[in-house]
Amino acid sequence: MVDALVDVAGRIDLGPLPADAVAQLALEAGRGELAEVILRRTGGHALFVTETLRGLAAGETGVPESLRAAVLARLRRAGPGTEELLRAGAVLGATVDPAVVAGLLEVPEHVAAHR
Repeated sequence: MVDALVDVAGRIDLGPLPADAVAQLALEAGRGELAEVILRRTGGHALFVTETLRGLAAGETGVPESLRAAVLARLRRAGPGTEELLRAGAVLGATVDPAVVAGLLEVPEHVAAHR
């Protein structure tokens, strides 16, 4: 389906939204008081910000189900080795050292780095 759009669509890579943009989106969603928390939790990632606000409107807390499903679908497409590595790395934080995760998975470091 995406291939059908290649001639008529473009890709725009966005960096993180600035704090004032997150504050404006939160305000417009009626959750202005949560702007700082949303910025901290999302890092300003545009999709994460908008899905968090949608989730809050629907009564969700934590990571919105729509975002969780999208991330899990992409993770599964990456293959079982990469999925195993990323699931293990998730407990280590936002930055993962291949040597540490290799030890956690009991695989050689070059295997972890390749995944």
